[in-house]
Amino acid sequence: MKASLRAAGRGGARNWRKEDLDQTALIQAFTQHAVQHGPLSLLQFGPYLGLPTTRAIMGAELVRLSPILRMFLAQIPAGKVKLTCLRTLYIKFCSQHPAVWHFLGTQKSLSDHATDCANTCLTMLAHARRLTDEVKFRQAASGLTTSEAQVLESLRDHFRMQRHQPLSADEAEGGDSGAGVGEVDLDHLSDFLASQELPADLEKRSGTKQVLKRPAQRAPSAVHARKKPAASSADISKEEALRQFPQGCGKCRGKPGCYRSCHKYRGFRLIE
Repeated sequence: MKASLRAAGRGGARNWRKEDLDQTALIQAFTQHAVQHGPLSLLQFGPYLGLPTTRAIMGAELVRLSPILRMFLAQIPAGKVKLTCLRTLYIKFCSQHPAVWHFLGTQKSLSDHATDCANTCLTMLAHARRLTDEVKFRQAASGLTTSEAQVLESLRDHFRMQRHQPLSADEAEGGDSGAGVGEVDLDHLSDFLASQELPADLEKRSGTKQVLKRPAQRAPSAVHARKKPAASSADISKEEALRQFPQGCGKCRGKPGCYRSCHKYRGFRLIE
């Protein structure tokens, strides 16, 4: 069972309390990344800038931004971090590098720019964690070259290894191992089923077939009663029509015998 489904009755996956990060170590990692790839590499997110977390994974962009992701994963192996931590980190980094601040522009404040960058990093980390899903991984890797797909595979393998790590102190503080209420260990599922007591009359009930009765239906004539035909609409012969209506209908005046075409089928009034 997936970890996101283990919290039965709790409204979905549990959002464990995230640990506070070492800001000094992250600032050093930021500085080292800026020296290797340039200061602007920490701000050029491309289409991921402002992208909601609910959108689909952009595989090609994750490959391009993989150096930033690896920098974060080296400090945050689980890929989960507080928004305030990243926001404070970007504010400190931009304050130490004025050229980066000038690149961002003056339309927004430094705090707003730092919030946008922090939200973008959280979206990238969330999409990287979703690579452990086979369907989403195939969708993200479609159209990529072999080398680009290998980059996504390395990110996927990183989070798969994190799943097998022991629980942190925050997760263990909840009193369980992340399993949902009433969850049964799959390794002991057969023993669990054998220990359950079955009703004594189970075989008797299984051999009894209950016949379901169809509900009573009303007769069609009672539901939709037909109206009696009017006396004027009764079918008569052509000779009788000529005798009764020698002048024809209200449309065909002076044309006797137009009973069938005008009166019966089109409803024009007959002239007696």
